[in-house]
This record gives sequence, structure tokens and C-alpha cells, in this order.
Amino acid sequence: MILSVSRRTDIPAHFSRWFSQCLSRGIVKVGNPFNPHQVSTISLSPEDVTAFVFWTRNSQPFLPVVQNQLKNHYRFYFLYTLTPYQFPLETNLPSVKTLLSSLQQLSTIIGSDKVIWRYDPIIISDHTDFTYHLSKFEGLASALENYTQRVIISFLDFYKKTIRNLRSLEEQNWKFHQNPEILTGFKPFLKELKAIADRHQMEITSCSEKIDFSDTGIMPGSCVDVHLLNRLYSLNLTYRKDPHQRPKCLCAVSKDIGTYNTCSSGCLYCYANK
Repeated sequence: MILSVSRRTDIPAHFSRWFSQCLSRGIVKVGNPFNPHQVSTISLSPEDVTAFVFWTRNSQPFLPVVQNQLKNHYRFYFLYTLTPYQFPLETNLPSVKTLLSSLQQLSTIIGSDKVIWRYDPIIISDHTDFTYHLSKFEGLASALENYTQRVIISFLDFYKKTIRNLRSLEEQNWKFHQNPEILTGFKPFLKELKAIADRHQMEITSCSEKIDFSDTGIMPGSCVDVHLLNRLYSLNLTYRKDPHQRPKCLCAVSKDIGTYNTCSSGCLYCYANK
């Protein structure tokens, strides 16, 4: 079983002690997000876990777990979200410099092939336009060269929670573009992202996008990726699309062990927090 840790909250950043205790006990109890009274018990025995896929914005608190409990006993890789926004879009994150250093340190410990950079979500607004993103993406990609081999991009999805949470900025005259693909310069923007990734020796893929970007050189990818696990660990896993994810999501089947509405990073655009 592939365990997703987690789409619902940032376990490495905020719950490293809890996860360490679960590993020591050899089990984790997971509530059904639609029925909290329904609780499943999942084995964390190395024999029962095909791999962990970790999602985080800050791996620093989790490094002791990686070194002492994971590195020599489990298969895993990290999806590390690193975006340039900070306040007011991101209200409770360490500085970009600190998070960048954390990613670099993680990569040094486990290898650049096991750290996937997520430049996600791409928010197009009058404060964060195409020019803004090209400058920030170039700066981050330059700093991350040799620390990751892949970057995943996606544009912000305007869920009801997201729209509600961004309203405070709209009241301050921020203007968000919910359909950036109709803006002049959209395809050239994607082509330049691809060129930047190429210059810094990174494969670039998209995540769950309704629009086909392949004519820009950016192919659809998957975050929970059995092909990557096969390559990293000489496995022979068979791909099966996760039916519980969005139609355009290409992630393989996994079991998520997180809980919604528990992340304290304070990102206004987050889909997982009320």
C-alpha cells in the first residue's frame, strides 16, 4: 500500500512527533473525512508499506524522523511545495530563504531524485502576474539546481473555500484571474517556464490541469507516481489511477492518513482548511 502523508495537512511540518510515535507503534489510525466516527487502523510495518509519499512545505522538523526511522527501513520520496508569495497569501510560513534551505538539506540527506519541487499553485493576479512568476521561478530554480530533478506546476483551483478565504484580499483591491488561460501571453509564459526548468536540469510536468499544455513541452504528470517508485527502488508496481481524485489527476491509488482542517501554515488559497 502506498501511503500519502498527506494531501489533507502538512504532517512533516506540523505533526512530526505524532508520526514518529505512529512509526514506533507500527500502526496509524485514520478517520474517514466524511464520517469521523469511522476509523481505520493501518499497519506501518515496513513489510506492509509499499512506500510513503510525503507532502510538505517545511521538512525541517521532520529531518530526525527521516534520518532515524525512515531512511534505512522504508521506501519514500517527498513532494516539497515551495512558492514565493509569503504574506498576505501565506500568513504563517517561515521565510522563503528558510524553506529553501530546508529543501536543500533534505535533498542532501536523501538524494535529489527523491525530492520533487512543487511550484503550486500558480496564482495569477494583478500582484502576481506572468512577469512576477517568471522572475520568482527563475530564482528558485537556480537555487534548486542539483537539489531536485523534477518540478510540478499547477494553477490555482478556485474552490468554494478558496474563494471565501481570498475575499479579504479582494476587499483590498486584489484581482485574481480564475481563467488565466484566456489571458494574452499564457502560452509564452508556459514555454518560458519550460525553458527555465530545462536550463536548470529539471523535468517539468503539470498536475491535474484541465487544459493540455503539451504543445508548450509541459506534459501532464502525477504526484503519487508508481513509475518514479519503480525507478527509485527497482520495483515492478502496476499503475492504477486513483478513482477518488479529480478526473484529470493521474496519481496512482494511495491511502491518505491526514486530517482536514489541521494545518497551521495559514495559506489563504488552501483547499484543505476552512
